[in-house]
Amino acid sequence: MSFAAAKNTLRYQLNARPLVMHRDLRQVKLVSVLESLDMLRQESNVRPECEALSVYFLIHAVAEIRKGRDLDEPLTDNEMEVVDLYHSVVGLKALRMLYYIMLICYRESRHCGNFDNLDVENTWTDRFGHRVVDFTRKIVGCGYSTAMSTFWGGYEDEDLSEVKLGDFVDFMSAVFVEGHYSGGYGGPAWANVANAMKNLVDGVYSLEMMVDVGFTLAHNNGPIFNKGVFYDEYQSGTLIKVLDVQRSGQIPQLIMTGTGDINYIMTGVLKNMAASVNTLLRGKMEGYVDWYLVEELGSVNSYEDEKEKQVAEYGMPEKHAILAAEIMDAKIAKAAGYFQVTGEILLKKIDMVRAA
Repeated sequence: MSFAAAKNTLRYQLNARPLVMHRDLRQVKLVSVLESLDMLRQESNVRPECEALSVYFLIHAVAEIRKGRDLDEPLTDNEMEVVDLYHSVVGLKALRMLYYIMLICYRESRHCGNFDNLDVENTWTDRFGHRVVDFTRKIVGCGYSTAMSTFWGGYEDEDLSEVKLGDFVDFMSAVFVEGHYSGGYGGPAWANVANAMKNLVDGVYSLEMMVDVGFTLAHNNGPIFNKGVFYDEYQSGTLIKVLDVQRSGQIPQLIMTGTGDINYIMTGVLKNMAASVNTLLRGKMEGYVDWYLVEELGSVNSYEDEKEKQVAEYGMPEKHAILAAEIMDAKIAKAAGYFQVTGEILLKKIDMVRAA
């Protein structure tokens, strides 16, 4: 049992703490979540790219610790400091992501055109309860500011006092699939966004999984981080770069060698945290990003400039150097009238002359 494991072991840290647990949150009261969400709006917006870097960096740091420790082996003081940082920092960033997804899904539901169809509305009421349906009906056809203020004040709404979080996320998930929307609003893309919070509430996702998925979510017009609340407007090229590098498992190296657009979006807090973690883990987060690998593993963008700088500073990765040499050899062989079968086998080309 994870709860019986010693707290200074990975078995406990990766199974028994809130960030990593799969818990059924369906019976949590919606108003209690809305109250916590209301407190968050007092804070400044944050850059989604920087948030993603922080989350992925700490996930990688813990993965680095896992490489050298069995589940029941005691962690060192340095390792425990890193793991505690992972839980506290990623946990807070996961809550911000959850609250953001709740808010933007509710705001988007105001575009649903089904509330003038009594049969559909009655069906929804039977399935999700009239209080949840009424909460959304209030904002149908309203501007986004009205929708936002209605959501902010939800924790003071007596009609919501007994509404469960599970009913709310179920309706948010359904309304984008079953509702009618004009072009560019609602629909399957938004259902996918809503499903991220539903999977958390249903216990399918842990908080860590939800925030990981959250940075990759997109609605009908691109990444979800363009609503002006909790997060600053995303920078498309930079966010995609972060996600491309994350896919290749090189976020620590991206941060430690951060230049250009990456250095620009990193806060001092992130830079100091990364340096501290690297020191605690004795330099294991250092290195450079192999942009050839980033592209090999399915990057969305191409990185010709980054590869050129990589070659200039670190040389070309071995297998790509071998491939480049083979291509060059083939070109030379072709120019000399040979066909290269392999790196060492050449066949002389002979022009056949048809007999008269």
